[in-house]
Amino acid sequence: GSFVFIGEMVINLELAYDEPYPSNYCGSCTQCIDACPTGAIVKPGTIDSNRCISYLTIENKSDSISSEFSGKFG
Repeated sequence: GSFVFIGEMVINLELAYDEPYPSNYCGSCTQCIDACPTGAIVKPGTIDSNRCISYLTIENKSDSISSEFSGKFG
């Protein structure tokens, strides 16, 4: 799993723009896709947030996690 928390901030400040990442930053690498225990990274640049461990353990407001993901994370 990932030890990265993805978030955003909403602010009303003017910020300088930096250079965007190249459009194909990963090249032919698929290590993240291959390593994702719940299959949340469905293709390069596309994440199914409903399968993401961060969503399932932090954002999900239901009392249970689907048995489909049982044993896929600690």
